[in-house]
Amino acid sequence: MKNIDSYSKKILDELNQFLEANKQHTICLSNVFFVLEKDILYSPFGDTNRVAHSKIVSLDKFDSIISPLIKGGPSWIHANLIRTKENIPLVEITIGTIVGNPNPSINVSFEPNLLIEIMN
Repeated sequence: MKNIDSYSKKILDELNQFLEANKQHTICLSNVFFVLEKDILYSPFGDTNRVAHSKIVSLDKFDSIISPLIKGGPSWIHANLIRTKENIPLVEITIGTIVGNPNPSINVSFEPNLLIEIMN
């Protein structure tokens, strides 16, 4: 199994290649944050989508919070860059079923029209 630190870098590399290809601003490792998809409260009526500040994972906590979820080899990892009202690059992480895959594919996307509010 790869070192989890390589996953954060690989996710950012994949996202930046995608953003460059779509003529969007790239993001850097030093100012990006992560959140698990299950921790975002999506509004069914188009109101503001929200996430608790306590659910946001900084890069230095990526290993301790995301690592246990990736251990065992997921079938895939999806990273979706979303905008926040606070103008913080936030990468939503979704992890596929654990199937013992030592090298899961990393798929990326960007939601330019989705807005997330960070709640205290």
